[in-house]
Amino acid sequence: NNIYLFLGDKYQWYFAEDNQLMRGLISEEGHESEILHILTGRKNLLDFYSIEFSPFPTDSPQNAQIKLTPKQEDDGSFLLIELDKKKWLIHRIIFMDWEGNKTEFQFSRVKTNTDLPKNIFELKLPADVEIIERY
Repeated sequence: NNIYLFLGDKYQWYFAEDNQLMRGLISEEGHESEILHILTGRKNLLDFYSIEFSPFPTDSPQNAQIKLTPKQEDDGSFLLIELDKKKWLIHRIIFMDWEGNKTEFQFSRVKTNTDLPKNIFELKLPADVEIIERY
């Protein structure tokens, strides 16, 4: 499993399989940051995207599905978002870039309005982890 941690304008991504930690700033540009901007609320969806209902293959047909197409870029990239209709939480995000590459995030066991321990945002990593700085 990979771990993605976002604090303010910084991110940390731990890739267990590669034993690597990537740290950096969330950029204002770049395709890798589109999903981050949505998850962290840094972009108003209506300002930056055309939004339409757009069914796509799923294991959860009861969920709502929308397609977000960037208003300013016509390079063929888009995002598909699947929402749980009961709580309107994101179940899955799929990012398709202009080259046809697909990045998919799935969310499960989401809890809202919970008390969090103080150390919840401290990653406990192996001593030999490779750290890649992107500041």
